[in-house]
Amino acid sequence: MRSTSSKSTIKSANFGAIGGPDLREADPSALADQAASARLLDHFAKRVFDLAVAALGLILFSPIFLLVSVAIKLESRGPVLVREMRYDYMAN
Repeated sequence: MRSTSSKSTIKSANFGAIGGPDLREADPSALADQAASARLLDHFAKRVFDLAVAALGLILFSPIFLLVSVAIKLESRGPVLVREMRYDYMAN
């Protein structure tokens, strides 16, 4: 059971003084703009992270790719990368 003094303390506390925004007095359109900006920044950060990890993966695995392609070339007469004609269902 809570005492009435703790309830009145919580109601009268200024949460904006803690360091966060005081959402009780914020403009809803400004909050929507901030949320959209945060989503855009998150999307951009994820894209940069994905590209950096992909580039790092290519750099780290390129010696293995090179060894595999040389092994394929030494073992078979054909090209390392296979090229074939693909026909559509309605095409010639």
